[in-house]
Amino acid sequence: MIYTEILRKKEIKDTGQIQEYIEKIDRKAHQIKQLSDNIFEYALITEETEVKLGNPEPLESVFYDLLSEAAFYLTEHGYTPDIRLEKGGGNIRVNMEYINRILDNLVSNIIKYADHSSPVVIRSVYGDKEGGLSFENQKNENSSLSKKKEESTNIGIHNICKMMKKMHGYCKVEQNTHTFKILLQFPYA
Repeated sequence: MIYTEILRKKEIKDTGQIQEYIEKIDRKAHQIKQLSDNIFEYALITEETEVKLGNPEPLESVFYDLLSEAAFYLTEHGYTPDIRLEKGGGNIRVNMEYINRILDNLVSNIIKYADHSSPVVIRSVYGDKEGGLSFENQKNENSSLSKKKEESTNIGIHNICKMMKKMHGYCKVEQNTHTFKILLQFPYA
């Protein structure tokens, strides 16, 4: 908080010091987000209550703005998003807090583990009884992932699957040494 107060009062003349304060604020914000995520994950794992779902909406309406934001963020980090969100299928019911967390987790994993030279492919997928999204990317083979990072990713995927289940949907992960793909499916309302 002290760094934001200093910046707000514009008492600094040195741009290097401003950058240093911004970096400290950024680190603190990431710490707060991590703590928030940890609390959320603990609640998700221990809480057995039903999740409240929103009103039925077309899949493309639910995800249009969120995927636009994700595309912008990925582009800012040097990725090439290839998004095709087509109309079709029926309406779905979701919990928007869960959807935001799922997309945050997926985008974060893409930035950590995906190859910059290949597009990040996001598609709408429609079936007779369900619809959803497919995310696919090439893995960054130059990244030396430690066991801890791999476990962290699996925890994130595990939590995505739990959130999907609480929304009466499911997720399916397919991966090999070069490619990662996750499918999120929601039943039609």
